[in-house]
Amino acid sequence: MSSNPANKTVIAAAAAAATAIFSMMVLYQPIRNSERPRFKRRFIKGNDKNNNNKKKNNNNKNENNDNNNDNNNNNNNNTNKSVDEALQSLKPIGVVHSIYRLCVGTPRQGLLAPNAKGKIEIFQDVISSDSVLGLEDYSHVWIVFLFHLNTTTTTTNNNDNNKKKTKNKGKRQQQQQQQLHSKVAPPALGGKKVGIFSTRTPHRPNPFGVTLCRLERVEVTDDGTAVLHVSGLDLVDGTPVLDVKPYVGEYDSIPSAKVPEWVSEGLDKRRRIVWKARANAQLE
Repeated sequence: MSSNPANKTVIAAAAAAATAIFSMMVLYQPIRNSERPRFKRRFIKGNDKNNNNKKKNNNNKNENNDNNNDNNNNNNNNTNKSVDEALQSLKPIGVVHSIYRLCVGTPRQGLLAPNAKGKIEIFQDVISSDSVLGLEDYSHVWIVFLFHLNTTTTTTNNNDNNKKKTKNKGKRQQQQQQQLHSKVAPPALGGKKVGIFSTRTPHRPNPFGVTLCRLERVEVTDDGTAVLHVSGLDLVDGTPVLDVKPYVGEYDSIPSAKVPEWVSEGLDKRRRIVWKARANAQLE
Protein backbone atom coordinates (compact mmCIF):
# COMPACT_ATOMS: atom_id res chain seq x y z
CA MET A 1 0.00 0.00 0.00
CA SER A 2 1.27 3.49 -0.76
CA SER A 3 2.39 5.71 2.07
CA ASN A 4 1.18 8.83 0.28
CA PRO A 5 -0.05 11.41 2.86
CA ALA A 6 -3.14 12.08 0.75
CA ASN A 7 -4.12 8.44 0.87
CA LYS A 8 -3.67 8.43 4.62
CA THR A 9 -5.94 11.39 4.90
CA VAL A 10 -8.67 9.72 2.83
CA ILE A 11 -8.42 6.52 4.81
CA ALA A 12 -8.62 8.41 8.08
CA ALA A 13 -11.67 10.32 6.90
CA ALA A 14 -13.39 7.13 5.76
CA ALA A 15 -12.66 5.44 9.07
CA ALA A 16 -14.08 8.44 10.97
CA ALA A 17 -17.22 8.45 8.86
CA ALA A 18 -17.72 4.72 9.38
CA THR A 19 -17.24 5.14 13.11
CA ALA A 20 -19.77 7.96 13.21
CA ILE A 21 -22.32 5.99 11.23
CA PHE A 22 -21.89 2.94 13.47
CA SER A 23 -22.24 5.10 16.58
CA MET A 24 -25.43 6.63 15.27
CA MET A 25 -26.86 3.22 14.51
CA VAL A 26 -26.04 1.97 17.98
CA LEU A 27 -27.42 5.07 19.67
CA TYR A 28 -30.61 5.24 17.60
CA GLN A 29 -31.80 1.75 18.50
CA PRO A 30 -32.28 2.35 22.24
CA ILE A 31 -33.82 5.76 21.65
CA ARG A 32 -36.37 4.27 19.28
CA ASN A 33 -37.17 1.35 21.53
CA SER A 34 -37.37 3.49 24.63
CA GLU A 35 -39.38 6.38 23.22
CA ARG A 36 -42.03 4.50 21.29
CA PRO A 37 -43.43 2.65 24.31
CA ARG A 38 -43.57 5.87 26.30
CA PHE A 39 -45.42 7.59 23.48
CA LYS A 40 -47.74 4.61 23.17
CA ARG A 41 -48.42 4.63 26.89
CA ARG A 42 -49.18 8.32 26.82
CA PHE A 43 -51.55 7.77 23.87
CA ILE A 44 -53.34 4.91 25.63
CA LYS A 45 -53.53 6.93 28.82
CA GLY A 46 -55.12 9.78 26.87
CA ASN A 47 -57.67 7.35 25.38
CA ASP A 48 -58.45 6.10 28.87
CA LYS A 49 -59.16 9.64 29.99
CA ASN A 50 -61.41 10.22 27.00
CA ASN A 51 -63.20 6.94 27.62
CA ASN A 52 -63.63 7.80 31.30
CA ASN A 53 -64.99 11.22 30.37
CA LYS A 54 -67.40 9.61 27.92
CA LYS A 55 -68.50 7.16 30.58
CA LYS A 56 -69.03 10.01 33.03
CA ASN A 57 -71.03 11.93 30.45
CA ASN A 58 -73.09 8.85 29.66
CA ASN A 59 -73.64 8.25 33.37
CA ASN A 60 -74.68 11.87 33.81
CA LYS A 61 -77.05 11.55 30.86
CA ASN A 62 -78.48 8.36 32.32
CA GLU A 63 -78.87 10.06 35.70
CA ASN A 64 -80.57 13.02 34.03
CA ASN A 65 -82.86 10.65 32.13
CA ASP A 66 -83.63 8.80 35.34
CA ASN A 67 -84.34 12.10 37.07
CA ASN A 68 -86.58 13.18 34.19
CA ASN A 69 -88.36 9.84 34.31
CA ASP A 70 -88.74 10.18 38.07
CA ASN A 71 -90.11 13.69 37.64
CA ASN A 72 -92.50 12.50 34.93
CA ASN A 73 -93.59 9.62 37.12
CA ASN A 74 -94.06 11.98 40.06
CA ASN A 75 -96.07 14.36 37.89
CA ASN A 76 -98.16 11.48 36.58
CA ASN A 77 -98.64 10.17 40.10
CA ASN A 78 -99.64 13.62 41.32
CA THR A 79 -102.03 14.01 38.38
CA ASN A 80 -103.53 10.57 38.97
CA LYS A 81 -103.82 11.34 42.65
CA SER A 82 -105.59 14.62 41.90
CA VAL A 83 -107.94 12.89 39.47
CA ASP A 84 -108.66 10.12 41.95
CA GLU A 85 -109.37 12.65 44.68
CA ALA A 86 -111.64 14.62 42.36
CA LEU A 87 -113.55 11.48 41.36
CA GLN A 88 -113.88 10.38 44.95
CA SER A 89 -115.34 13.77 45.84
CA LEU A 90 -118.14 13.36 43.28
CA LYS A 91 -121.51 12.83 44.90
CA PRO A 92 -125.08 13.32 43.67
CA ILE A 93 -126.67 16.52 44.94
CA GLY A 94 -130.16 15.45 43.98
CA VAL A 95 -132.40 13.02 42.12
CA VAL A 96 -134.86 13.18 39.23
CA HIS A 97 -138.53 12.29 39.66
CA SER A 98 -140.28 11.64 36.33
CA ILE A 99 -142.89 9.42 34.73
CA TYR A 100 -140.25 7.53 32.74
CA ARG A 101 -139.25 4.30 34.40
CA LEU A 102 -137.11 2.83 31.60
CA CYS A 103 -134.92 4.15 28.84
CA VAL A 104 -137.41 2.79 26.31
CA GLY A 105 -140.04 5.45 25.75
CA THR A 106 -137.96 8.28 27.21
CA PRO A 107 -137.56 11.22 24.78
CA ARG A 108 -134.21 11.33 22.99
CA GLN A 109 -134.05 15.07 23.65
CA GLY A 110 -136.05 17.15 26.07
CA LEU A 111 -136.96 19.78 23.49
CA LEU A 112 -138.67 17.06 21.47
CA ALA A 113 -141.15 16.64 24.36
CA PRO A 114 -141.56 20.15 25.81
CA ASN A 115 -144.59 19.16 27.88
CA ALA A 116 -142.85 16.27 29.66
CA LYS A 117 -142.73 17.42 33.25
CA GLY A 118 -140.79 16.27 36.27
CA LYS A 119 -139.08 17.31 39.47
CA ILE A 120 -135.52 17.56 40.69
CA GLU A 121 -135.17 17.07 44.41
CA ILE A 122 -132.07 18.58 45.99
CA PHE A 123 -130.65 16.50 48.84
CA GLN A 124 -130.80 18.62 51.96
CA ASP A 125 -128.10 16.58 53.71
CA VAL A 126 -125.68 17.37 50.87
CA ILE A 127 -126.43 21.04 50.21
CA SER A 128 -128.93 23.40 51.78
CA SER A 129 -131.86 25.05 50.04
CA ASP A 130 -129.87 28.29 49.96
CA SER A 131 -128.24 26.86 46.82
CA VAL A 132 -131.35 27.71 44.76
CA LEU A 133 -131.65 31.34 45.83
CA GLY A 134 -132.01 33.47 42.70
CA LEU A 135 -132.51 30.48 40.40
CA GLU A 136 -136.17 31.37 39.85
CA ASP A 137 -135.03 34.37 37.78
CA TYR A 138 -133.90 32.04 34.99
CA SER A 139 -136.22 30.36 32.48
CA HIS A 140 -134.04 27.32 31.70
CA VAL A 141 -131.43 25.25 33.52
CA TRP A 142 -128.74 22.74 32.59
CA ILE A 143 -128.93 19.45 34.46
CA VAL A 144 -125.67 17.51 34.85
CA PHE A 145 -126.42 13.89 35.67
CA LEU A 146 -125.24 10.28 35.67
CA PHE A 147 -126.37 7.62 33.17
CA HIS A 148 -126.96 5.19 36.03
CA LEU A 149 -128.80 2.59 33.91
CA ASN A 150 -126.11 2.11 31.27
CA THR A 151 -125.26 -1.54 30.75
CA THR A 152 -122.33 -1.31 28.29
CA THR A 153 -119.61 -0.78 30.87
CA THR A 154 -117.20 -3.37 29.39
CA THR A 155 -114.34 -2.06 27.30
CA THR A 156 -113.34 -3.21 23.87
CA ASN A 157 -111.47 -2.00 20.80
CA ASN A 158 -113.80 -1.85 17.79
CA ASN A 159 -111.70 0.51 15.68
CA ASP A 160 -110.46 -1.66 12.83
CA ASN A 161 -108.03 0.98 11.60
CA ASN A 162 -106.12 1.08 14.88
CA LYS A 163 -105.89 -2.64 15.59
CA LYS A 164 -102.26 -3.68 15.82
CA LYS A 165 -101.44 -7.01 14.27
CA THR A 166 -99.64 -9.32 16.66
CA LYS A 167 -98.83 -13.01 16.67
CA ASN A 168 -99.77 -13.37 20.30
CA LYS A 169 -103.54 -13.73 20.49
CA GLY A 170 -103.57 -13.19 24.24
CA LYS A 171 -101.80 -9.86 23.91
CA ARG A 172 -104.19 -8.81 21.16
CA GLN A 173 -107.19 -9.62 23.31
CA GLN A 174 -105.66 -7.79 26.26
CA GLN A 175 -105.01 -4.77 24.07
CA GLN A 176 -108.58 -4.77 22.81
CA GLN A 177 -109.92 -4.79 26.36
CA GLN A 178 -108.02 -1.62 27.20
CA GLN A 179 -110.03 0.60 24.85
CA LEU A 180 -113.57 1.91 25.02
CA HIS A 181 -116.26 1.72 22.38
CA SER A 182 -115.32 4.29 19.75
CA LYS A 183 -118.19 3.94 17.25
CA VAL A 184 -121.98 3.84 17.42
CA ALA A 185 -124.74 3.48 14.83
CA PRO A 186 -127.32 6.28 15.16
CA PRO A 187 -130.83 5.25 14.03
CA ALA A 188 -130.91 8.06 11.47
CA LEU A 189 -127.97 6.55 9.58
CA GLY A 190 -129.57 3.16 9.02
CA GLY A 191 -126.76 1.09 10.47
CA LYS A 192 -123.81 3.24 9.42
CA LYS A 193 -121.37 3.90 12.26
CA VAL A 194 -119.78 7.17 13.25
CA GLY A 195 -117.47 8.18 16.07
CA ILE A 196 -119.04 8.27 19.50
CA PHE A 197 -118.05 11.92 20.02
CA SER A 198 -120.06 12.95 16.96
CA THR A 199 -123.29 11.64 18.48
CA ARG A 200 -125.48 12.24 21.52
CA THR A 201 -125.62 8.58 22.49
CA PRO A 202 -126.14 7.97 26.22
CA HIS A 203 -123.44 5.28 26.16
CA ARG A 204 -120.50 7.59 26.79
CA PRO A 205 -116.91 6.70 27.72
CA ASN A 206 -117.78 8.15 31.14
CA PRO A 207 -121.44 8.00 32.21
CA PHE A 208 -121.93 11.76 32.52
CA GLY A 209 -124.69 13.63 30.71
CA VAL A 210 -126.13 17.11 30.44
CA THR A 211 -129.62 18.15 29.40
CA LEU A 212 -131.54 21.40 29.09
CA CYS A 213 -134.89 21.84 30.84
CA ARG A 214 -137.37 24.62 31.23
CA LEU A 215 -137.60 25.77 34.84
CA GLU A 216 -141.27 26.11 35.73
CA ARG A 217 -140.85 27.08 39.35
CA VAL A 218 -138.63 26.65 42.42
CA GLU A 219 -140.11 25.23 45.61
CA VAL A 220 -138.73 24.93 49.12
CA THR A 221 -140.77 22.51 51.21
CA ASP A 222 -141.57 22.89 54.89
CA ASP A 223 -138.68 20.64 55.87
CA GLY A 224 -136.22 22.82 53.90
CA THR A 225 -135.87 20.59 50.81
CA ALA A 226 -135.39 22.44 47.52
CA VAL A 227 -137.40 21.10 44.56
CA LEU A 228 -137.09 22.26 40.97
CA HIS A 229 -140.19 21.81 38.83
CA VAL A 230 -139.09 21.43 35.21
CA SER A 231 -140.51 20.59 31.78
CA GLY A 232 -138.94 19.26 28.62
CA LEU A 233 -137.41 16.51 30.73
CA ASP A 234 -135.77 13.52 29.06
CA LEU A 235 -134.45 11.67 32.12
CA VAL A 236 -135.72 8.48 33.72
CA ASP A 237 -136.98 8.38 37.26
CA GLY A 238 -134.21 8.04 39.83
CA THR A 239 -131.46 9.63 37.72
CA PRO A 240 -128.71 10.98 40.01
CA VAL A 241 -128.11 14.72 39.56
CA LEU A 242 -124.56 16.04 39.92
CA ASP A 243 -125.11 19.74 39.27
CA VAL A 244 -127.59 22.40 38.18
CA LYS A 245 -126.52 25.44 36.16
CA PRO A 246 -128.56 28.32 34.73
CA TYR A 247 -128.93 28.63 30.97
CA VAL A 248 -127.65 31.94 29.56
CA GLY A 249 -128.59 32.48 25.93
CA GLU A 250 -125.70 34.83 25.20
CA TYR A 251 -123.22 32.14 26.18
CA ASP A 252 -125.03 28.89 25.46
CA SER A 253 -126.77 29.62 22.14
CA ILE A 254 -125.04 29.71 18.74
CA PRO A 255 -127.71 30.13 16.01
CA SER A 256 -125.16 29.71 13.21
CA ALA A 257 -123.85 26.40 14.55
CA LYS A 258 -123.28 23.73 11.90
CA VAL A 259 -124.61 20.14 12.13
CA PRO A 260 -124.31 17.14 9.79
CA GLU A 261 -127.00 16.60 7.18
CA TRP A 262 -128.23 13.41 8.82
CA VAL A 263 -128.90 15.37 12.03
CA SER A 264 -130.78 18.20 10.34
CA GLU A 265 -132.86 15.74 8.30
CA GLY A 266 -133.77 13.89 11.46
CA LEU A 267 -134.93 17.11 13.09
CA ASP A 268 -137.15 17.88 10.09
CA LYS A 269 -138.84 14.48 10.43
CA ARG A 270 -139.64 14.73 14.13
CA ARG A 271 -143.21 14.15 15.16
CA ARG A 272 -145.26 16.54 17.20
CA ILE A 273 -146.44 15.13 20.53
CA VAL A 274 -149.77 16.29 21.94
CA TRP A 275 -150.50 15.63 25.62
CA LYS A 276 -154.06 15.06 26.68
CA ALA A 277 -155.51 16.69 29.77
CA ARG A 278 -155.50 13.35 31.60
CA ALA A 279 -151.80 12.86 30.91
CA ASN A 280 -151.04 16.39 32.07
CA ALA A 281 -152.99 15.74 35.25
CA GLN A 282 -150.93 12.64 35.94
CA LEU A 283 -147.75 14.64 35.57
CA GLU A 284 -148.79 17.16 38.21
